[in-house]
Amino acid sequence: MAKLKSLDHDRIRSELDEQGYAIVPRLLSAAECKRTINLYREPELFRSRIVMSRHSFGQGEYQYLDYPLPPLVTKLREAFYSSLAPVANDWARTLRLEV
Repeated sequence: MAKLKSLDHDRIRSELDEQGYAIVPRLLSAAECKRTINLYREPELFRSRIVMSRHSFGQGEYQYLDYPLPPLVTKLREAFYSSLAPVANDWARTLRLEV
């Protein structure tokens, strides 16, 4: 996760504000990507599964990981938290959401 320190967090924040997403190329190795993709095939790791067509949300599905989170997800979450929390707080204020 040393690579996270070298990221342009100002650019990431700006893209999030302007586009709603930011691309962080090559954050994970090919092996880390493959391991993460393969988690989807392990239903015991997830607390719920949403089939989008069932709710008229389009096609596809997604799942919510259960705790404890996989180690890589935990590391990413901890590494990005300090730079993403202010973005989320700003959006909450802009949208007048209760924090």
